[in-house]
Amino acid sequence: MLPKAMLKVIPSDYFNSEVGTLRILTEDEWRGLGITQSLGWEHYECHAPEPHILLFKRPLNYEAELRAATAAAQQQQQQQQQQQQQTQSISNDMQIPPQIS
Repeated sequence: MLPKAMLKVIPSDYFNSEVGTLRILTEDEWRGLGITQSLGWEHYECHAPEPHILLFKRPLNYEAELRAATAAAQQQQQQQQQQQQQTQSISNDMQIPPQIS
């Protein structure tokens, strides 16, 4: 819920011109208004009778999904590092020794 007075200072392009209420805001936009929440929340509706009330949602198992995605990203990063090390090792082994003249 936003303070009612704050509606007056919100940029006009954040409003739906057809209805006169706030449109669905991106995370950067609502965070830019000073709204703070944990990660994963999505603005999905404005309560038309009371436009200062914004509705947010996120999946019930969001934290489990986030942990799984983080673990997968870390595993992929480790695999890439191992491949880079193997490639570097092979290229070092294949270097031609300098010729003595």
